[in-house]
Amino acid sequence: MAIISKRVRYEVLRRDDFRCRYCGRRAPDVELHVDHLIPKAWGGTDAKWNLATACQDCNIAKSDTPAPQWLLMEVRDDEAVNLHGQVAKCQWCHAPFLVAEGLVEEADMCDACMSLSIHEFIRGLDYGKTHATEGARC
Repeated sequence: MAIISKRVRYEVLRRDDFRCRYCGRRAPDVELHVDHLIPKAWGGTDAKWNLATACQDCNIAKSDTPAPQWLLMEVRDDEAVNLHGQVAKCQWCHAPFLVAEGLVEEADMCDACMSLSIHEFIRGLDYGKTHATEGARC
């Protein structure tokens, strides 16, 4: 079993402001762990977008179950903000999304809105704007 490097552990703790993502408690009042949002047993990886700070109590309570969807989205958005120069903002839903290095200027839609855009083109409908006006997040 691979161990998360000290560097990655520190980067995750710093990104999360040394605060448990589940209950909000902070060090030094509690022991903090780095938790897999999608557990390794479920196919999760050691990528920073799949890691979050959790106090010992929350980490033990969560066990090997996946984190709630809201937390996965929150961490994904925080990680996107930390990738300087490789993030674009979707023109439809305004969510940040990752772009291959050097292509930020050319990107204007996240994958979800792009899929809807292709779908609307094929059907002759305008789902992309509806998606954005309903406040959906990609």
